[in-house]
Amino acid sequence: MNKMLEFICRIHVIVRNFANHKKEERFFPVMFISFWINIIGQSIAFLIYVRLPGYSSDVIGSETTKATLIALFFATILFMSRVVNNTFRYEKAEKWLEGKNKNQQFLLVFWGVISMLACFFSLLIWMLIEM
Repeated sequence: MNKMLEFICRIHVIVRNFANHKKEERFFPVMFISFWINIIGQSIAFLIYVRLPGYSSDVIGSETTKATLIALFFATILFMSRVVNNTFRYEKAEKWLEGKNKNQQFLLVFWGVISMLACFFSLLIWMLIEM
């Protein structure tokens, strides 16, 4: 569990460096990562659901489903905020990135953000096509 939390902090540091935010500005990357996780999760869940036998579009359009998805989004924001507000863990993630040379930092930030965006848009478009 601790390794996963450190990994989340590292992703947060990478996104923060991509957006060129200061160390104190942690809210934007939290929102970005939370939104990304929710769209990816919803897309995967939808793509699995439409392939199940007995698929019904009534479930997807129900108010309960919408409320659950909104609650999951806020739960993700709270979880991410708690993870990145752990000073020891976050400083360890910052030192990890600062320990890399400038070329490695650029490659980590560049490929990290490119892979996040490619995953986001490909799954989102695939889900929209399936609708």
